[in-house]
Amino acid sequence: MHPGLKICFGILFLAGTFASAQNGIIRGHIIDRESGEGLAFALVQLNRQATTTDDEGYFIFTHLKDTLYELTVQYLGYQTHAQSIDLSAGEVWYQKIRLSSDAINLGTVEVTGSNQQIPVSSLGNYWITPDRIQQMPSLGQGDLAQFLTQLPGVITTGDQGGQLYIQGGDPHQNLLLIDGIPVVNAFHSLSAFSVVPADAIQQVTLYGSAYPANFGGRLSSVLDLRLREGASKPLEGMVGVDPLSAQVRLQGRIYARGDQQWTWLLAGREALWPYLKNQIPASYRDALDFKFRDLTMKTTWQGENGSKLSFTSLQIRDEVPLASNSSVSWQNQGYGMQFRVLPLQSDYLIGGSVGYSDYRLDFYEEGVPRSTGYKQANAQLWFANGHAENRLEYGISLNAIRSDLTFKNYRNITFNRSDNASELAVYGLYERSWQHWRIEPGLRIHYHASVSYISLEPRFLLQWKPTSQWQWTLAGGRYSQNLVTARSNQDVVHFFQAYITGPEGLLYNNTGEAVPYNVQTAWHSGTGLQWQRHGLTLKTELYFKWFDQLIEINRDKRKVADPDFVTEQGVSYGISFGAEWMYRNWNVNGHYTYAKADRTIAGDWLPAIFDRRHQFNILVRWSPSDKGWNASVRGQTGSGFPFTRTAGFYPVLNWDSGLFTNVADGDNNTGVVYETPLFQGRLPDYLRWDVQVGKRWEYAWGGELEVALSCINVFNRKNIFYFDRIHYQRVDQLPVLPLLVVQFHW
Repeated sequence: MHPGLKICFGILFLAGTFASAQNGIIRGHIIDRESGEGLAFALVQLNRQATTTDDEGYFIFTHLKDTLYELTVQYLGYQTHAQSIDLSAGEVWYQKIRLSSDAINLGTVEVTGSNQQIPVSSLGNYWITPDRIQQMPSLGQGDLAQFLTQLPGVITTGDQGGQLYIQGGDPHQNLLLIDGIPVVNAFHSLSAFSVVPADAIQQVTLYGSAYPANFGGRLSSVLDLRLREGASKPLEGMVGVDPLSAQVRLQGRIYARGDQQWTWLLAGREALWPYLKNQIPASYRDALDFKFRDLTMKTTWQGENGSKLSFTSLQIRDEVPLASNSSVSWQNQGYGMQFRVLPLQSDYLIGGSVGYSDYRLDFYEEGVPRSTGYKQANAQLWFANGHAENRLEYGISLNAIRSDLTFKNYRNITFNRSDNASELAVYGLYERSWQHWRIEPGLRIHYHASVSYISLEPRFLLQWKPTSQWQWTLAGGRYSQNLVTARSNQDVVHFFQAYITGPEGLLYNNTGEAVPYNVQTAWHSGTGLQWQRHGLTLKTELYFKWFDQLIEINRDKRKVADPDFVTEQGVSYGISFGAEWMYRNWNVNGHYTYAKADRTIAGDWLPAIFDRRHQFNILVRWSPSDKGWNASVRGQTGSGFPFTRTAGFYPVLNWDSGLFTNVADGDNNTGVVYETPLFQGRLPDYLRWDVQVGKRWEYAWGGELEVALSCINVFNRKNIFYFDRIHYQRVDQLPVLPLLVVQFHW
């Protein structure tokens, strides 16, 4: 092992010894009484101390004296829980606290202390629940992929899908975790649908920038998705159908005794469009031609003292026919295990995960096949001590990666790569709150073994909350990534995106000079200010990302001897202004974002293909709690993406038979001559309005029927999707599309 890593291991593991339990401990697990799922970020008060539950509903108070304590738990939409605890000297008290929903008490929880964490924080960090996902009109049943495009700093390249660009980062710079399983391309049908139905999701945390030290291996953002854990009832579920897809969720309990419980979850979805497309007008058939299927399974064991063990399986398949005898298909499978242990007579919380994913994509365009495969196995172990006022966490993670790529560039040069890579990381982070301040310094040491590079990655967060209404946040950090993508850099919509590990040999910049290390790196910084009172929230955020080294496929490679990779640089920054108003049955949320993203191409600074300068989103929802009705309106507009005009065409001759090749009768391709300088044009602006009206009926025996009528692109705006250069024609996004959604819960 590298000497530096040995030292880091010693520091991190010795650092935790200072916090061993000396006095009494009070800890618990806050769960929903009906579903058994943990309630994240619930407010827990113990006499004059206050903390919040973590993302799975756990809390802990340490170093307590033997005396009488009053414990109070508050959570929005639930009845308040209060009890007395007579703690003995050295006692470890634990209880699973079940909260009952309170449909009447929906007022905002007032936080008397200054240490309260706000789960939906600033700097592009968002805590997302299924209820929030289904509050907005969507293409079919509510979906995470479509909800994300409503958030500030999140850009999608098309309402038929495209890719997600989060605060100036490329799609392959986003870390996607599903129950700890690393998944690439976790979206169906060119990103129009996520691979997990919203009804199977427990919660999602999006870190848009400056994410903490327990995450790493990506340059831009983290999307941490947690699945449901089953149910406390023997059987419950949901079936839903719309013109695009049908889905089902089943969950239940296998065994229960006291606080011990063994539960299961099964969720699946399949596209209905292939069976219905021949019955509708051709304009819709061309806009929505896709086929997908997914299956999610999970089983969870919960012990008496709060310990937990779960197993997760994912199966995903997609196929999208394109114009001109082209098609793209991919499949993804993943398997994972997560555990959390609360040792007796200890104030430590121990957790970890093991995951494996296998992704393959095949793209066939105009007689030219391309394929890519990406396999990843990971393991993580972490230790946590203390609570929100004084908390230490440290851990270790291992990654093993296998990537394969075969394709031809526009110069008819073939790329064939098969690579293996391994990574080792240790991290530590510390949270400290006092009075009106909260700090969270952290350090991640990421060793990229395949290229023998150690990345030192400091992270920090500073929050100031002078009153219960105001909050200011400052954050930043260093990040690294050994994952490279191969795609077109001329058009914002690209159907083939390969995932490969970085090069192990010599790497050169655009001037031909060798670079000192073969890893992509970036710096993040950001600040935000938030004010909240009486249901009104005002927020402004500013972010800056400096990509000091990016590794790209050498798209101008002319001969075999030319390097396969080159390095580039990039910069992204933006500012957003947002407001949210909640009053009685109304919720209004809107924001404006100005952003800029530039990349170097052949030494020149040019706009990135996803550089959308202006974007505005608004969502209005009306939901009277006692009538069962709901209605929502969503609007989104954005400036056009950069575009490189076509200057001409040329034949790409196939010389497979050498001098004896008949170029006149051979299977040759058409090459494109691009106008220089690149990206001097702009595509038209984007504008779309969606509406939805729904009704819910509840039955005395516990069943529930929901019917919703939605209309996508209600004004039938013609928004460009991409420009087909070969056939020289514009391809538009979705026309006006009415949809009827029916869901039944029991």
